[in-house]
Amino acid sequence: MRISKLRVAALALIAIGTAGLLVPSGGGAASLDRDVTAAYNSSKLALKRHDFARALPDLKLAADHGVFLAQYYLARLHAMPGQSFTNHARAFQLLSKLVKANSGIDPYVDNRAPFVARAEILLAFYYRHGVPELSVPANAAMAKSHLENAALRLGDTDAQFELGRLDLESPETVARGLDSLDNLAVTKHHAAAAAEMAQVYSQGRLTKRAPYEALAYATLAAKMAVGAERLDIGDLYQTLYCQTGADDRARADTFFRELDQSGRDDSDGAVTPIIPQRQAAVDGVLDLAEVTALRVCGDGEAVPQPGEVGVGLVPSGKSVRKFSTAEMNLKKDSCSVVGCISAPMGIGLQDLEQPSDIDQDGQPSNLADEESGAPSN
Repeated sequence: MRISKLRVAALALIAIGTAGLLVPSGGGAASLDRDVTAAYNSSKLALKRHDFARALPDLKLAADHGVFLAQYYLARLHAMPGQSFTNHARAFQLLSKLVKANSGIDPYVDNRAPFVARAEILLAFYYRHGVPELSVPANAAMAKSHLENAALRLGDTDAQFELGRLDLESPETVARGLDSLDNLAVTKHHAAAAAEMAQVYSQGRLTKRAPYEALAYATLAAKMAVGAERLDIGDLYQTLYCQTGADDRARADTFFRELDQSGRDDSDGAVTPIIPQRQAAVDGVLDLAEVTALRVCGDGEAVPQPGEVGVGLVPSGKSVRKFSTAEMNLKKDSCSVVGCISAPMGIGLQDLEQPSDIDQDGQPSNLADEESGAPSN
């Protein structure tokens, strides 16, 4: 009964938490000035069109008036690499301010929590690599502290993924890292974690090389991948499938069936933090024909869809994505699953999320249903 009451209380408070997304972060009136609301709405439309330069001035106006989401998206834009508006110093300052101002946020009832967690992940990567523009040196301890807060207190699975990858860098913590990534892949349906496991078993860099396990995890990753990560993970799956012999493919299929938890109900009745299902804005960023094209090996053998069994030659006239002998490697030095601070995207990286809609009163519209992943009952 206690858990049930907590769940009811959490759901009842979602509306209260939602209000915090578009009111001045330091408190104040419950409604925004019309000009500020209009500025945010304008920036939202520009972001959806990927017209980032046009979104900036409106985001800045709304951010200067304390609009939480505007502050978050403004920091994300300044952290984008290779743009005319890239400003890592400003991004670091905005992220630091946002995280500090919301340090006590409750992930169970406040819809700002997922955004704060993402901000902490990016802030952790700035600390890991340093911010030369501000003479901020690399600080591994600070980086890990932010990841741990996002992962453990805010319950963010992307932060848990980054912590798992950090564990793989030390011989003393490799076993823990592998367990963490396996748990994320199998029980929390984290595609990037499954892809990381696939590469570990493919390369034999941290454990004994096992081609069938590599292919099984790659299959799981490709099945779960969404948005921007579909292309890189699809390439990984294709590469490993084409490199794996028939016997290991059969073993991989059996192991994949054991790993795949998508049809199971793992609910234990516990209260679930309001953590979003990431929705990448891929239109205009990826060639979706590349994602859906039929994949083939170098000998013309068709690569089956993840989890399906079937081989054959490609019908003539079909669009194909040919197998490349180049081995996939995670570009993880300067990228996290929520953004990069310099290098190109790698497996797990999501594009800027679709910005949240707001209603005529300046409140987020259907945030709990569309973005937060909050329980519906």
